[in-house]
Amino acid sequence: MSGKGVLHHSAMNDRDAIMSTCLHRSGRTLNIDQIDHSGRSELHYVSRLGNLNSYRMLIEGGASLILKERLGRTSLQDAADSGFKDYLCYYCKAAESIQISEA
Repeated sequence: MSGKGVLHHSAMNDRDAIMSTCLHRSGRTLNIDQIDHSGRSELHYVSRLGNLNSYRMLIEGGASLILKERLGRTSLQDAADSGFKDYLCYYCKAAESIQISEA
């Protein structure tokens, strides 16, 4: 077992329709910040792979923007390292409308 859920797999395989269906139909039963055995959430995977639509869906669904993987990196850092500037712009807009605080 890899610890990956359906959102991880849809994020890794660029399956926006599956992700959208899961987010809209699962309600509170779905862990949107599930961490796999590599220490990464779904948001980390879409940030590395460049799927901006899934990134938007996860953030709008309540995914944590400050969640860190095992090496202490956020999804935004992954997006920046991968050269996805659109993520940085979207993150800034999302940060304005979502109250971000350290837990």
